[in-house]
Amino acid sequence: MLNIKLISTNNLRFVFVLTTILVAPQLYASGDLLISPTRIVFEKQTRTGSVNLVNAGKETNTYRIEFVQRRMKTDGGFEEVKKARSGEQFSNNMIRFSPRQVTLQPGQAQAIRLMLRKPPKLADGEYRSHLLFRAIPKASSTSVRNQSTDDKSIQIKLTPVMGISIPVIVRHGKTSVTTSIDKLRYYPKTSNMIFNLIRVGNASVYGDLTMKFTDKGGKSYILRQLNGLAVYTPNDHRRVNVPIKPPKDVKLEHGTMSVQFHSIKEAGGKLLAEKSIQIP
Repeated sequence: MLNIKLISTNNLRFVFVLTTILVAPQLYASGDLLISPTRIVFEKQTRTGSVNLVNAGKETNTYRIEFVQRRMKTDGGFEEVKKARSGEQFSNNMIRFSPRQVTLQPGQAQAIRLMLRKPPKLADGEYRSHLLFRAIPKASSTSVRNQSTDDKSIQIKLTPVMGISIPVIVRHGKTSVTTSIDKLRYYPKTSNMIFNLIRVGNASVYGDLTMKFTDKGGKSYILRQLNGLAVYTPNDHRRVNVPIKPPKDVKLEHGTMSVQFHSIKEAGGKLLAEKSIQIP
C-alpha cells in the first residue's frame, strides 16, 4: 500500500512523505528489518507475547512502533480503516507493548513485549489490530528538489518510509469458524486457478493452500502451494486467483484439479476445506 501525505506547509514550501506499508505474510523481511513471528494470537489463557526484530542491514536504523487499523479486501489486500463497519472489532485498546521505538545497530536484535488486559464484560468474539513497525528516515535518504518561480522558492522533499504491519488478534469467549471452497475454476489460456475461500463464524481463518492435479491414471502432481493465507473477520470470503505451472511434460487435461486448505503445521495441519473439479 502506497501513501503520499502532505505533512506541513509554509507559504510555497511543501514537504511530502512517501510511505510504503506492507502487511506481513507468513515470513517477513522488508528492507533490512526481519520480524518474527508475523502474527500474534491471544486466546484461552495467553496473556503475554513478543515480537523479535533484527536489523539485517549494514547501517543503524530506528523504528517507531504503533497500532493501526487495517481492513482486508476481497482480493486479500489491505486498506486503512477510517470508519469501523459492522463486525469489525479492534484489539489495540487491550494491548500494552514496550518499547515503542527502537534503534538497532547492524546485526542487533530487540524483543517487543506485549501484554493483554481485557476489559470487564468483554463480548465474545475476535478482535484484531495491526502492529506497525515504521522506519524513521535518515536525512541522507531524502530527495530534495528546488524550483524558482520569480522571487519565490518551492521545495519538494520526498522521503521514503518503509512500514511493516502484523496482525495482533485477541479471541475471547466462544469463537468458532468453518471454511469451505466454492466457485473453483481453471482457465487453461492463462493457467490460472480461481476460487472463493469461504469463512463462516466469529473468528478468522489462517492456513496453507495446496493445489494438485491428478491424471486419469491416478498420479498426482503438486501445482502450487501458498502458505499463510488468511480470511479475517468480518469478511465472509476471499477471492483467490493463483497462476499455476504444470510440471514438465505434464498436460493438465483428462484428470482432476483439486484445492486443499489446511491449518498451519504449528496448529496441527488439519484439513479445513477441499474442492475438486474435473478437467476434460
